[in-house]
Amino acid sequence: MLYLLIAAFFWGTSFIAGKFAYTMADPALVVLFRLIIASSIMLPISLRYWQQKPILIHPLSGKLPYSAF
Repeated sequence: MLYLLIAAFFWGTSFIAGKFAYTMADPALVVLFRLIIASSIMLPISLRYWQQKPILIHPLSGKLPYSAF
């Protein structure tokens, strides 16, 4: 339950922060900063996951079910 409250808090405040950021900077620059922040958060998580499983399985696991239909 706590994680849902935290997620709702971040979801709600992102609209306020986005509205403020778009008035202060160019929208393309704001999107660039959002992508940099998201990449810096997700990169360590994904590297830890990729070290547990072989990397060659990941690209094939998404393409095979999609191309089968």
